Amino acid sequence: MKGQGIAQHLVLRHRLAEKLLTDVIGIDWSRAHEEAERLEHGISPQVAALLLKRFGRDVRCPHGVPLFGGMSKLRRKFGAVRLSDAEVSRSYEVLRVFEKDPKFLEFMESLKLRPGTRLRVHKREYDETMAVSVGRRSARVHLGKPATERLWVRRVPS
Repeated sequence: MKGQGIAQHLVLRHRLAEKLLTDVIGIDWSRAHEEAERLEHGISPQVAALLLKRFGRDVRCPHGVPLFGGMSKLRRKFGAVRLSDAEVSRSYEVLRVFEKDPKFLEFMESLKLRPGTRLRVHKREYDETMAVSVGRRSARVHLGKPATERLWVRRVPS
C-alpha cells in the first residue's frame, strides 16, 4: 500500500501543478499537462499544502479531473459517461477532456468544448460520428469516435 500512497501523492501534485500553471501563471490548458509532468516532482509537501489551501480540496484540474478521487469520483458522484455512450436527443455537461494530447485539446478549444460546457446530442451516424450542438449555438459540430471517446459527460435536464 505504500506504493499506492506515493502514486496518489504524485497524481495530486500533478493536478495541483496544472492548476497553478493555468490559473495563476496563465499557461494554456493544452500545454498544462506536459509542463506539469516536469513540475510535479519539484513540489514539496509544504508547497502542495499551500496550493491546496489556495485552490481548495473540491476543485478539478483544468481538464476536469477532481484533485481527489479522479475518474472514479466523476463516475460515482456525477454519473460520468463517455460522450460516445451518450443518448441522442439529450443534453449533457462536459465533465472531463482527455489531457494527454495537446493537439486534441487545441481542437476541443476551437470548438469551445471544455469542462462545464453544455452540449446537446442530435444524431449518431452509422460510422459512430455524432452531431452535437455546443452551448447555445444552433450550429452542429460533427465529432468522430476518437473525439467522443475522450470526452466524459453527465446528463443534464434539457
